[in-house]
Amino acid sequence: MTDRQRDRVLFLRILKCLDEGGYALVKILDAFFDLSASQQDAFVAWSHKRIEDERWDEVASDRMQYKEFIKALVMHHSGMEVKGEPTLTDLKAHIGEYLKSDEYESACKCVKYEEEPSFTEQLEEL
Repeated sequence: MTDRQRDRVLFLRILKCLDEGGYALVKILDAFFDLSASQQDAFVAWSHKRIEDERWDEVASDRMQYKEFIKALVMHHSGMEVKGEPTLTDLKAHIGEYLKSDEYESACKCVKYEEEPSFTEQLEEL
């Protein structure tokens, strides 16, 4: 699996974790920190720009605090639909929008994804 495919799989894992109960936040954090650094940076910057919450400025600009940003993002989207608050379904839509965005594509281009060797090359290595 190439690094680009790995990032896609990790975003899909994050989306799946939102449907599961239990320790979803822990699973989301694990998947997020397995993403390439370029994707982490792009997702946090894009999300911060979209939500526009000044309280998140410090954690959005410091890679060491991305954990707090992701926790805040999940908590922000853990409201009740009845009250008109953002829900986990809205977070899934938010991630989906990111995956369709120019920022996602730019982050893909920034990372030097390793090309997967051809089948012949893999056989030669054996």
